[in-house]
Amino acid sequence: MNQRPLTQWLLLFSLAMIWGSSFALTSIVLRELSPASVVFLRNLFACCLLFPLALLLRRPLPKGTRLGLFILAMALIGNALPFTLISWGQQRIDSALAGILMAVMPLVTIILAHFFIADEPLNKQKLTGFFIGFLGILVLIGPSALGAFSTQW
Repeated sequence: MNQRPLTQWLLLFSLAMIWGSSFALTSIVLRELSPASVVFLRNLFACCLLFPLALLLRRPLPKGTRLGLFILAMALIGNALPFTLISWGQQRIDSALAGILMAVMPLVTIILAHFFIADEPLNKQKLTGFFIGFLGILVLIGPSALGAFSTQW
């Protein structure tokens, strides 16, 4: 990537704001709609934005029954089911906690990739990123929440 560091930081900040705000917005919408409705509307909104973009960029639509079934399976397993479960869970916990819990997933992915993908071994940079991310999660959770863990042991 040939972008300047400032551009990369701005893109990272924008991505964090978009992802982070989705938990707060989901929490607000869940006051009126079911988790399945929230996920349906979220995906419909994304489709309304991305489909015209695909047409504008002249991207061909996928063809073939096998590919269509694969895309459907990926949509259900990788999008509809997880976001429905996240929305269902957000009915019971605070949106900030949901965001913090979801922050653990990229860290788990780094470790799992090491064991399941031959081209993704752990190296110094990945371990450093893992520990910085883990420390960031600990900071977000806060000392008072961590104190609750020590009293249970």
